Parts: sequence; C-alpha cells; structure tokens
Amino acid sequence: MTSSVRAALFLAVAGAVAEDRPGVFFREDWTAKPPFEQVTQDHVASPDLLQILYGPARDSIKKRHHGSDHDPYYIFSGACEGHWAVALRRRDALADLTGNAKIRWRARNSGFRRLHVIVKLADGTWLVSDESDGASKDWRVQEFKAADLHWRKLNIDTITEGAEVERPDLSHVDEIGFTDLMKGASSPACSRLDWIEVLAKPVKRERAAVQPSRWVRHLISEGFQTQSSAAADFTGDGRIDVITGDIGNDRRIYLYSGPNWQPTLLRSGIRLIQSAALDVDGDGDTDFIGAQYRPGLVFWLERPKDPLHDPWPYHVIDGLSNGGVNGVHGLTLGDVDRDGRLDLIAGSGWPEGKLPNSLVWFRIPKDPRQPWERHVFADRDAPGLSHYLGFGDVNGDGRADVATGAKIPPEGNWFAWWEQPAIPGRTWTKHVIAENQPGATNILMADMNGDGKTDFIATRGHGQGVVWYEAPEWKRHDIDMDIVGPHSLAAADIDGDGDIDAITCAKDSRVVVWYENDGRGKFTTHLIDNDQAAYEVRLVDIDGDGDLDLLIAGQETRNVVWYENRLRQTTGGAKK
Repeated sequence: MTSSVRAALFLAVAGAVAEDRPGVFFREDWTAKPPFEQVTQDHVASPDLLQILYGPARDSIKKRHHGSDHDPYYIFSGACEGHWAVALRRRDALADLTGNAKIRWRARNSGFRRLHVIVKLADGTWLVSDESDGASKDWRVQEFKAADLHWRKLNIDTITEGAEVERPDLSHVDEIGFTDLMKGASSPACSRLDWIEVLAKPVKRERAAVQPSRWVRHLISEGFQTQSSAAADFTGDGRIDVITGDIGNDRRIYLYSGPNWQPTLLRSGIRLIQSAALDVDGDGDTDFIGAQYRPGLVFWLERPKDPLHDPWPYHVIDGLSNGGVNGVHGLTLGDVDRDGRLDLIAGSGWPEGKLPNSLVWFRIPKDPRQPWERHVFADRDAPGLSHYLGFGDVNGDGRADVATGAKIPPEGNWFAWWEQPAIPGRTWTKHVIAENQPGATNILMADMNGDGKTDFIATRGHGQGVVWYEAPEWKRHDIDMDIVGPHSLAAADIDGDGDIDAITCAKDSRVVVWYENDGRGKFTTHLIDNDQAAYEVRLVDIDGDGDLDLLIAGQETRNVVWYENRLRQTTGGAKK
C-alpha cells in the first residue's frame, strides 16, 4: 500500500470519526442575576432554551453565588424541602442522544447527594440514569456518554425512580436535565450545578397538530413586537377593529380596521404596554386608552369624526412628568366609586418617583380633556414590580376591590388584594393571598367552583404555572404547573356551558392553551397552538357570532393574531 493510499484511508477514517462526534446541542450557564432567588426562565442565559422545573419542591430551587470571583452563579437544591428536578428543552429541535452523544456538567455536591441525568423522550416517557455524580470538595467537570448509561423510569411528578428500562430509544429526546432524587438540607447536604452542556445531533421538531374545527387562526399583523392590543369598533362601521403598538420602529401605534386589517398610523413615540377601549368623552364612539411602562405615562386618544383619515387628539391622563404613575404594567376599567360610570385603575410599580410601589385609580371628569382626579389606594405597599390587575368584589360587601401580583424578589413573588373601605378616602386594606410565588404576574377574580364566592385565578408569567385560589381561605389549586412564562391570562365562559374557563398564551413555552372548567374548579387543558408567544391575551367576540374569540399580542413571535372560537359549533356548548 502506497503512502498516498494510506494517507487517504487515514483521512477517510478520521473524517468518519469526526462526523460521528456531534457538536454542542445546547449549553446553559444561567445568568449573573441576584443570588438566592427562586430560579425562573428569566435566569436562563440562552434564548433558545426553555427551562422547566419539576417536583414538589420546584418553587424552592435557587440560584446562588457567594460573591467570590472563583465561585460561579449556580443552581442550588439546599432549600428544597421535597424532591426536585430541572430540565431544559431546545425550542427548535429534539436531541439525538445515540452514538457518541454526551452530557457534561460542572458540579459540587455535598452529603449523600448524587446528580443523575434525566431525559424526556418525544413520546412523553421520562427516564433517569443509574449513573450519577457524587460529592466533591471542589467544583469538577463530569461527563456521561448517553449510550453507556443505564436507565430507569422516572415519575416526574414525585421525582422518584422506577423499573429498569432496557435499551430505550434515545434518538428523539425532548428535554434533558438533572436531579439528585432527594430533598435538600442546606449546605451540608445539597447539589450545586454551575453549567450543563449537551453534545448531540439535532432533530427537527415538528409542529403539533392544531384542531382547525375548534379554533381557526387569523393573522392581523406581523413583523414587529407588540405588548398590548385592544379590540373594539373604533371606526363605527359595526365591525371589530384592533389598536396595537409597535414597541420598536419609532414606537408607533396602529389602528387595524377589520375585517381586512388595513393599518392606519395613529401616533408615534410611545412604547405601548397596556391598553383599553372606552367611550371616554361620552360622545357615542369608542376612544383608546394606553399606557407606557417607563417613564410612566397614561393617556387617551380621542376618536375623530373620520378615524381612518383625521388625526386622533392626544390627551395625557397621568405620568411621571407630573408627579404621577411610573412603571405602569397594570391598566383596567371598573366602577370603583359605584356611581354607575367606569373608572380607570392603574399600577405604579416602579420603586422610583413620587408614587413608588403603588396602585391608583382615576375618576373620569365630565370633561376628560381636563385633569383626571387621582386616588392612591395602595400607597407604597405593592413592591416587587406589580403587574396586571384584577377587579371585583372579593368579600361580598358591595364594594369593588383590586388585586395584583409582583414578580421580583425579595419584595415580590406574591399575590394580594386590596379591600376598599366603607368610607371613601380612607386607606384600603392589603390582604396577602399567597407568598413565595416565583414570577407572580397576572390575577383575576371569578367564581371558579360555582359556590357563589369570589375566587382568584392567577399565572406566574415570569415563572411557571397557572393556579387558582379558593375563597375564603385561598387554598391553592394547581391547574397547569408545567407551562413556562404564562404572562397573559383571560377568564370567561369560553365554551358556553355556564361556568368560568381560562385561557393563556405562554411567552416562553410558546403554547396557546385553554382550560376547560367542569363547573367545580377542576380543569382540563386543551392545546390551541404550540408556535405562538404572547405578552397579553383578550377574549372578545371578533367575528360577531356570539361567542368569545381570542386576541393575542405576540411580542416574541412578532405578530398580532386572533383565534376564531368554534367550540359551540363542534360541541354544542351543552350545559353541565
């Protein structure tokens, strides 16, 4: 054999070996955000990865750092009073863990804690490896070749191992992560993980089938990020229109006239985060109310005689510049003072300005072009960056109350409601519904179990999970604890059977789901779409057929869409 032939064979073999060594499928180091927080999706450094927490102690998985340059920001299990697990999912692909695929991480464990690899197969099966990474005095890198591991079934709800699984098919793996199958015991007995890296071949992720017989998707706009959309007949032609804001591109606010959704520019220079539709001036047509987060601003646009061609006059309601709200992430309408006219309620969640960590409501004057009367009802007692607002009578005293949630620890991670006093002008009383709710975001009031009492339904939109709290003790019921980033929430009778259902679109999981209520507070999850993100959702009858359709302001998917509700056509909307 000549030297040239030997060289050619060597190169061929080397090339074949190289082709069999997959590249980096994903790597996650998490972010250098403040230590000892409950870890959420907001801590994930890679925009391509979805983090899902599992187990009874999922809310106690922390991110820690001791302040030394030699000490990383790491995942910490020491505060977990039960079993836990962390998994990561690449949005665009499954992982092929056959051949030379590997999982690597850097960890430092103590006590009897040993980190195991966990995987979720494409068919939903969970597995945990027999092999593990045990205690060490210092940080060390451990590597596992997936094909060499021995596997057991994993109960993902309890995080406990089961029977052995012989030669599972690892060619289509949905999620990859780790657990130590134990609860934490502070520093003497805990797991710590700095980073995780997966070397694997990607497998294209197929879009799940959506039932067009029940929900039909319609595009209103695309190509820009938006955080809020309001639907109403803004043009006076009897059809629903949509006003939304492009948060980039000169921060333009557009009117899309239905049903063909032709855009009309209304104003530029405002980053719209919240909105509402209301006949503000009482002239019989619908005006537009909007808000900007920072610097804080609440305003309304007055509908002109010719809304598609004439300019919409701009009026300031309140804002940071005149000593008012700042950090406006909540905006809703309701009759606070029981005078038969709608008032405007807003958050002032930023910790700076003259109204830090507060909630306010405005009485609309007879001439709304004049200054609006501001009432501070939560005076500096809503810290942690409050979000959306729930409005209703919580305790049945005939007076409206207001609820909100806040997402940022240590002051946040709570849901609470403020009780309106019997005597106007007196301080509203704050009542905590639940604490230690990572990423608390959205909360609404409704009777969820048909007992005649006002309950709360809530989402942890900068965390994970949809829950409801049962009156009067606010017992928590989990609806969907695997959904990540359900920033949006709407509740109403979606299927026409007489009880209150709920709907959300997750900004991180990027799924649209509705939760069917059985009338007693037990919910069934239905997938509408698995390729749509949202900052905000609304239920509104867009097509005028008498049921509630879904309007989505899609920030990360850069679109505004609506889903036509055909549930009554396919199920009959029968009473339970």
